[in-house]
Amino acid sequence: MFKRVVLICSAAMLVAGCAIAATSSDALPSAPAAGDFANRQVVAQGVGSITLLPASPHGAAVGTAYAYSMPMCGTAGPIDIDGSFWDAGPGPGLDSRAGTFRLLAPDAARFISADGQSIDLTRHAGPKAFPICS
Repeated sequence: MFKRVVLICSAAMLVAGCAIAATSSDALPSAPAAGDFANRQVVAQGVGSITLLPASPHGAAVGTAYAYSMPMCGTAGPIDIDGSFWDAGPGPGLDSRAGTFRLLAPDAARFISADGQSIDLTRHAGPKAFPICS
């Protein structure tokens, strides 16, 4: 029982801070709120990491910018949008910050922070392992 509580708390801390809202009249279906991550399907848990399945619904439109806040662990955390996790491109990652998420193509996106930093993202197929950060 204690192990399950630790697992649920770790998953909730891992994804705390995710938020999505549309910057247009179209609303992007969002990932579950941080409190709902206890109900996510955990595929595996290792020392310092957890493997999850994405939980966000599909529905993002190519070319539309959506307000988005990076998760607590930044680009190392679960960027769960449009039914998939997203992998950050090469280069330095970004920490937790607000900005916009825009699909450039069905499997490519760009996050631009409010202070102008950007990172390209590619759609990740299936479950993904994340470090447990605080």
